[in-house]
Amino acid sequence: MPDVSTLPVWIAALGWLVAAVALAGWRRGTAAARQWRERFEAQQGRDPLTGLANRAAFLERAEHEVNRSQRAGHALSVLLVDIDGMRQLNSRYGHRGGDLALLHVIDACRRAVRDFDVIGRFSGQEVALLLPDTVREGALRVVERIHEQVAASPVALSDGRSFTVQVTAGVAELISEVEDAEDLLLLADGSLRRNRQRRAAQAQPPAG
Repeated sequence: MPDVSTLPVWIAALGWLVAAVALAGWRRGTAAARQWRERFEAQQGRDPLTGLANRAAFLERAEHEVNRSQRAGHALSVLLVDIDGMRQLNSRYGHRGGDLALLHVIDACRRAVRDFDVIGRFSGQEVALLLPDTVREGALRVVERIHEQVAASPVALSDGRSFTVQVTAGVAELISEVEDAEDLLLLADGSLRRNRQRRAAQAQPPAG
């Protein structure tokens, strides 16, 4: 005959076991739902974190805009905006901090452009912008507004900490030598790399 005095212990243990099984099932269900949503968003051409056009959808739109601008003889510029020190941000504030930094930069980009300009998530830490009917000088003014918006407020974490974000941008304008969207984006990427190297050189202390 079982010891009646141990029944409360067994009941409590059974309760904890049921709760643990339920929690594990909930976690599996949540992970599966997240994976399904991410696959669905990708099929729709959207990035699941930001809701922006993903890389494939942005490239498709960019190719359309390049063809349209070439046929009509209209101006077109593209920007690539890259978050500085993203690896360090992820290391210090976790991937949630990195996600918030990206969302902060995207919000700054939205505030800096027109309703019909196109924004996409080009890579993990890179945002691409298509600026129809915009020459290089106009695109550079957009870059200035993005820098101002990014610097206007810090990124706030739920634990009370906050941090500031800096970005580097590359600019390219559609010119006669550009054959397609890939060429235009390669020009913007080269501009971004040169600007990053220039900033790194300026940050170096003078020799001697």
